[in-house]
Amino acid sequence: ELLPHGIFPEYPITATVNKEENHIPIKEFFEKVWNSTEQNHISITGIGGIGKTVTLFNLKYPAPTIYIPLRDLSASQDAYNVDFITKYIKEVTLNSTDGAFDALIQLCNEPWVNKPNIILLLDGLNEVTPAKLNSIIREISTTWAKKQGLQIILTSRYDVNTKLQLNNIHQVLLEPLSRDIISNHLLNNNIRLPISTDRVWEIIDTPLMLILYTRCEL
Repeated sequence: ELLPHGIFPEYPITATVNKEENHIPIKEFFEKVWNSTEQNHISITGIGGIGKTVTLFNLKYPAPTIYIPLRDLSASQDAYNVDFITKYIKEVTLNSTDGAFDALIQLCNEPWVNKPNIILLLDGLNEVTPAKLNSIIREISTTWAKKQGLQIILTSRYDVNTKLQLNNIHQVLLEPLSRDIISNHLLNNNIRLPISTDRVWEIIDTPLMLILYTRCEL
């Protein structure tokens, strides 16, 4: 169970699009950006346990995806000037298959027509070691973000936009779960609600903690 049942489509977010903040359900936000006629990228931020990674796993993508846990790039012993994302895709994602990377790049370079051709999921920029962070940010900004048919969705615990310096990036902040969402989930699982002044409400306002609490109470 990645997210408590029924929460995901209505998961509350603050999305900044064209410098304007919108408080909308996450499903509605992604439907809008994927129907855009112009290329865009997305950064998803939030505290630990808020659901950044599981959001990536719950989305219904309109195009093929490539998922890269960025902590794996930090574990690499390669020199710091290596294109870590490119190397990972060639060797891990595509298993060094002849011609596969060239075909992927060709698709990435084809025009964006109402939706991306390929979606690159970069999970956990905050988990990249400081020594490799600049190299990975450089590769994202100068190599992958410029491919016109590609969309990048990047997660991090902190705001990455000042580092990436991309003009066409939407910011998504995952918000704590509302008391109504928490209550509905607990009642659907036949769990008695804590009293209104109980501090447990402040603890179980992320998907991770709500799942753990539910399993302990069942």
